[in-house]
Parts: sequence; C-alpha cells; structure tokens
Amino acid sequence: MVESRGNKMDILQDNSSEETSLIQEAETFKTSSDAEGLAKLIDDAKLLAQTISSKVRGNQVIKILVEAYLAVEKSGLKVDVLNDLINWADQQNRTFLKRHLQVRLVETLYSCEEYSDCVNIIPGILKQINKHNDKELLVKVHLIEGKCYYYLNNYEKAKTAVVCGRTAGNSIYLQPEIQGGLDLLSGMVQAAAHQDFKTASSYFTEAFRVFEEVQHKEASTGLKYLLMALIMSQDFRTINKIVNKDEFERYNEDDFSSLVKICETVQQKDLIGFQTEMRKNKNLTKDPVLKLHLTNLEDKMLEYSIERVVKAYSRVEVEHIANKLQMPVQQTEQKISCMILDGKLSGIIDQQTRALTIFPHNKSQDHDELQQATGLFDSLNNIVNNFYNKARSLFQ
Repeated sequence: MVESRGNKMDILQDNSSEETSLIQEAETFKTSSDAEGLAKLIDDAKLLAQTISSKVRGNQVIKILVEAYLAVEKSGLKVDVLNDLINWADQQNRTFLKRHLQVRLVETLYSCEEYSDCVNIIPGILKQINKHNDKELLVKVHLIEGKCYYYLNNYEKAKTAVVCGRTAGNSIYLQPEIQGGLDLLSGMVQAAAHQDFKTASSYFTEAFRVFEEVQHKEASTGLKYLLMALIMSQDFRTINKIVNKDEFERYNEDDFSSLVKICETVQQKDLIGFQTEMRKNKNLTKDPVLKLHLTNLEDKMLEYSIERVVKAYSRVEVEHIANKLQMPVQQTEQKISCMILDGKLSGIIDQQTRALTIFPHNKSQDHDELQQATGLFDSLNNIVNNFYNKARSLFQ
C-alpha cells in the first residue's frame, strides 16, 4: 500500500516537472516568435493533459500555451489550431476548456476581421454559455457579436447585441473594459444608424470616463470618437471646454491635433482646409468609424460649397466652380450631377458647353403642395360634418 502511494506521488511529480518544462519552453519560443514550435508544444500538451489526473491542471497548461501561440502567430493558421483544440476538448469532455477556447476563437476571428465567420458561430457558443449561466462571458461574447455586426453594416443586429449584453450584465459587476466597450459600441451604433450624434457623444463620454479611470488604452479611442461626434453635431463650445482641460494634454497625439483643426475648418466652413487636414493625417481614415463620419461630413461641406458658389448665377461653367473649390473638373461635375439627381440642386449640365444652368424656384411645385394641403383640410371638414350630423340625429 505504501509503495502504491509512493508511485502515485512520483507520477504527480513527474507530470509537474513536465508541465514546468513545457511552460518554460513556450516562453522561449514566444520570445523568439517561433509559432511553429509553439504549435508542436500544444500537441505535446494534449498528450500530457491526458495523463494528468487533475483536468484543471491540464487545462491550465493548454491555456498558457494557447495564449503564447496566439501572441506570436499572425496568419490564419491560428484559427485552424483553435478549431482542432476545440474538437479535442469536446472529445475529452473538457467542457470548461472548450468554452474558453470557443471564446478565444471568436476573439481571434474578430481580430482577423473575419466578421461573417464570427457571427455564424456565435449563436451556438451563446447557447452553451447560457446553459452554464456564465453572465460575464455572455456579455463579452455579445459585445464581440455587436462589433462584428457593426462592421458588417448591420446596425439593427448590432444594437440588439448591445441590448442583450447590457441585460445580461445588469445583475453582475462588469470589468471596466467590458463596460466601456458596451458604451463605446452604443455610441458607434447611434451615430451610424440614426445620425444621433448628441446621444452618441453621451455614450462616448461614459466610455472615455470608464477607460480613463483604469488607464486603459481605449480611452484615447473614446476621446477621439467623442470629438468626432461633437464635430458632427457642431457643438463647438463643448469641444473648446474639452480641449482646454488638463486631462486632454495627456492625449497629445497627431490624431487629436488633426481633429481640433478639423473642428476649426468646419466652424469656418472651410472645405479646402478640411481636405488639406484629412490628406495630412492618413490615420484618421484608417479608423473605419472616423472615416465613415468624416467622409460624410466632407461630402456635406462640398455640397454646401457648391451651393454657395452657384447661388449668384443662372448659368455658370463647371470649370469655374471647380477652380473656386480647387477640385478636378471631372470630380466637380460628378458631384453636381449627383446633387441634381438627388434633388438637392435644381438645374442641368450642358454636355457640349460643360456649363450648369440653374433653374428658377419651381412655383408649380409649391402650387401642387398647396392644393394637397387644401384637399386634406376639405377631407377633415367632411369627417367633422359627418360626425356632427350623426350626433344631431341621435337627439332628434
């Protein structure tokens, strides 16, 4: 009996030394960015985990090796490795490890911008998480789901995912990065789906405060989005208050300087200055959220500038408009054509002379609208008269 116990202790010590050896080797491979070596170590760890009596210890080793591998591997191979591990964990009845790996797969697909693949597997994962009532993990996956739908331009489903995440997180404490992420995504959805930049700026403010308290890197993102929302809503007074605060100095990056300059150009309705600043700082267009709204803002400023130039003319050459705006003639003509088709500009471009003829205000349209309004009042009058006649007949 004593010998049997001694053998068990020896086996545990041997396994413990193998675990330590694997983890140390993983650190070496991570330092040298050897993803292939780490992938082989994960295979070794699967064999070792099957010999360890404690599933928790075996799972912990695999988690450590997976994190090291994901930090090094930059290609799509990491998705295949995670899928292989998930299948293995399922076969070994390692439920908690499988759930952890599934969440890491979702995060990996999101980071690789494989948004469609990500949202396709999320429903099954959410079902498994719901069974175990892991609300914190539920919120985390809903947040990733919402981001994926946002970048797929499905704003309604993104909003639904945010609501589900907030509902699941109502009764628990959420980590600041999760709470801030929900606020940030809520603002993004409000701005993109409804152009409600006032509400969006409130969400961005909350996100910035949450991230700022824990000095999270996303604090700068929250502040950039806040400035963008305030620019879009033309709330220049609030922007000046933010810029003059001491905490703003901690975020002295080129992006913030550019956004402040863009704010000045919008306030002055300076299209050329706006375009110059956008060309100067390419980082602004690398962020898809900033790019979406700043591009829309540039388009609106261009339309305003065109209307201001042609206002004094009944007929004007497109080249003259282009020169005033310091834009290529072809690009200017295309924009004017779009404005005419959208009903934002009443006129026609002569293709022979390349001149824009501005139509006078359409009085017949006003007359038609007046007739429609008169007809509506007549209908309402008839309804009231019918009610009156029926009421009077009841008392006769």
